[in-house]
Amino acid sequence: MHGDFTGNPATSTDISYDVRVEGDAPARSLRDLVDRVDAIAEIPNSLRQGTAVRLHRADVAATTGHTPRD
Repeated sequence: MHGDFTGNPATSTDISYDVRVEGDAPARSLRDLVDRVDAIAEIPNSLRQGTAVRLHRADVAATTGHTPRD
């Protein structure tokens, strides 16, 4: 995977990834498989489409030695 963060606040630059596929099939068939999986993969497609990300819930607990504050 290739990518970086830049700016203040930091945001992601473009992301790219490499795959290696070996198999008992013609190279064209393996390439078609890679292309098909890339087209339907959920996480890359979520990123490509700009899926909103929100904090849903945060469980917070004080560590020992700290007094709770209201």
